[in-house]
Amino acid sequence: MRTGLNAGGCENCPVNKSGCDAMYRGSRCFAYRERAGVDFDPKTNIEALRNAEEDEVRSILMDYFCQWASCGDSYIYDLTRVKAAFAIGTMSFDDFVEWDESRIAELVDEFIEHNKAYSSDWK
Repeated sequence: MRTGLNAGGCENCPVNKSGCDAMYRGSRCFAYRERAGVDFDPKTNIEALRNAEEDEVRSILMDYFCQWASCGDSYIYDLTRVKAAFAIGTMSFDDFVEWDESRIAELVDEFIEHNKAYSSDWK
């Protein structure tokens, strides 16, 4: 099952909660939604994100990316040296800087600006 930003419209559909087996946006999906009285096409998470206000987008993305920084056994690091140091054998843990909330905020802001510049349906 896909989750997070990758989740499909099925994750946001009230019919799914009763055990829907239809392909998203297929004819069976339409029939099930019609039978259940769902008169809207549930948006995928990315569609919902595109229609959200910028502050809400920032909050959603911050929550999403923060789950990977210092979460359990997962960490995100910036390498502060050139990759050639691996081959030379001089790389150490001191050559990595762990991401914190401010670094994730930079990524989120860059993502939002990139999508504004390249996507006509992004707010």
